[in-house]
Amino acid sequence: MDSSNFGSIKFNVDGSFYTNTSGCGGVLRSYAGDMRALFSGPVENLGPDFAKLMAIRTALFVFSQAGWIGKESLIVESDSQVVLNWIANSHLRPWRWWNYFEDIDSLAKKISCVSFEFVPRARNGLMVK
Repeated sequence: MDSSNFGSIKFNVDGSFYTNTSGCGGVLRSYAGDMRALFSGPVENLGPDFAKLMAIRTALFVFSQAGWIGKESLIVESDSQVVLNWIANSHLRPWRWWNYFEDIDSLAKKISCVSFEFVPRARNGLMVK
């Protein structure tokens, strides 16, 4: 992790999609690179963008439920520029997933110190510190 993010913790998330199955996962790391939490699981099979959206939503939920609100600032990293653009620009969001975006907006507001960053696919892996 670079020094510009000192004091922040990062949730690196990803979603995957294959013909009949989809899933998402994420790993939360401290500034020093220590793993603090992780999650993975299936999601509804609605395409790769949906899987990546669910990864971000789940990361925010895990962070908020773990008691870190007010103690740490959060950076959510994703390799999906499309989904990150949807989060940043509500007018670009697909209507069919509006309720999921409302969850993300609500959780981000609750966390308050949260940012979303694009990371290239090559850097978006579980073992990357």
